[in-house]
Amino acid sequence: ILAYVSEVQDLAKEEVSVMPETGENHNVFRDDIAPHEEGMYTESLIRNAPDKEGNYIKVRKIL
Repeated sequence: ILAYVSEVQDLAKEEVSVMPETGENHNVFRDDIAPHEEGMYTESLIRNAPDKEGNYIKVRKIL
């Protein structure tokens, strides 16, 4: 056991990078656009919802 602890202590003394080097990071920014016409799927979604009120889907209160 002591030999194993000694090995672990020796490893802990080595300088190791915390973050793996995976290449260059970069952010991707895109315009915020709607991919479909507004309201295109509303009727279908409302029709298939288990509980609805008007044009709204009713969900169980969680908070």
